[in-house]
Amino acid sequence: MRSHHVVCGQVILVIPYIYLVVSRGQTRVFDPDVPAERAATATNGKVAVYFDRVAGHDTDGNPYTEAFLRCHSPARERKETSILEQSQTRFETKLPALRANLSKPRTRQNLAYVQRKIGQLRSQNASVAPHDTITVMPDPTHQKAVDLNWELHPQAGAMMDKPGVYSLRSNCPY
Repeated sequence: MRSHHVVCGQVILVIPYIYLVVSRGQTRVFDPDVPAERAATATNGKVAVYFDRVAGHDTDGNPYTEAFLRCHSPARERKETSILEQSQTRFETKLPALRANLSKPRTRQNLAYVQRKIGQLRSQNASVAPHDTITVMPDPTHQKAVDLNWELHPQAGAMMDKPGVYSLRSNCPY
């Protein structure tokens, strides 16, 4: 359990505190069928929850145990799926337009310009951009872009792979 040090005169009091926060981990974990040390698995009809404990050491080398409530919400899954579909549609409608401009006369076909436009598209659609692999085919002089190809490769543990999954993290000893 983490603690907070309070100085009172010459005495240092160590006051333990308990926290409960939404985990900021980048990888989403939810697999209630895999056997592990779990205290409970429950479903209240709306949100499926299971409980995991993880042991580790903090930056000072002190051992600690954190508890994770791994949750899956169908309502959150619908919301995240809708957001991903909208972003994916927006992303994949602009890529063919950019590709079509490469074959038209009097359009900007400069390789640096095309790569900058791809970067803008990725920043505008950050939720789906890491899952797409985009390749730009340059001409033999490497001055102009000739073709543009893309493929979707969902990453494991991301929102696209596990929509509706989130974790609550605590140091609660119970």
